Amino acid sequence: MRALAHEIGNLLAGVRLLVHVGAAGGAGARGGDAADAGRVDALLAHAGHLLGPIGALLGRGAGARGRLAARDVLSALARAADGAVDVAAADDELPDLVADPDALHHALLGLVQSPPGGASRRPQVSAVRARGGVAFRVALGAPVPRPSRRDRPSGGLPSGIELAVAVAEALVRRDGGRLRRGPARGGAGEVCLVLPAAPAARAAARPPGAPAPARPGRRPTSAARAGPRRARASRGPSARSR
Repeated sequence: MRALAHEIGNLLAGVRLLVHVGAAGGAGARGGDAADAGRVDALLAHAGHLLGPIGALLGRGAGARGRLAARDVLSALARAADGAVDVAAADDELPDLVADPDALHHALLGLVQSPPGGASRRPQVSAVRARGGVAFRVALGAPVPRPSRRDRPSGGLPSGIELAVAVAEALVRRDGGRLRRGPARGGAGEVCLVLPAAPAARAAARPPGAPAPARPGRRPTSAARAGPRRARASRGPSARSR
């Protein structure tokens, strides 16, 4: 599958080259050739977004997971989308998350590059705290359709935003996350990717001979209770006994 995707990319690159060579053909080039080249570039960019998740879907698996900061995920998305999405700054209080960075990046990028028809504004992406992890909320500017299989073109296969949602759900589930979709403010569609939080950092090791910290809610041991009495006995009789 990876080899097939690679070959498809090569063919698309060849088409792009031919169109641009024709557009730069000097006196024989027509004014419409430049516009055609622009349309081909847009199609190739969209094809690249569709080809991107193939490697993540096929396979590096759990070994590729790592600890990520939400702000780094959003920064990478903003750079890749190149102004096509509004990205909110991540709260510094958000916990780190655990995910395959390449898979999460392509899941988010596929959603913002495939807005539903009738979208009134650019997609908006933000990161918020969720139960057990971090949620990336993608507001798409229009409701996300749920067509039945018989309503789909291409022999019943999903396409457009429906395909992007299906790919994103497959990627986040593989990393132990989940996907929700529903209405956002103003009736627009929203897709939410929830990824598990990274485990808390381990406490620093105790120096040799240092006492273990007391656990909250537990009574001190008999040795700990006897400590002050032993200390008073070692100092001898008090002034009152004299």
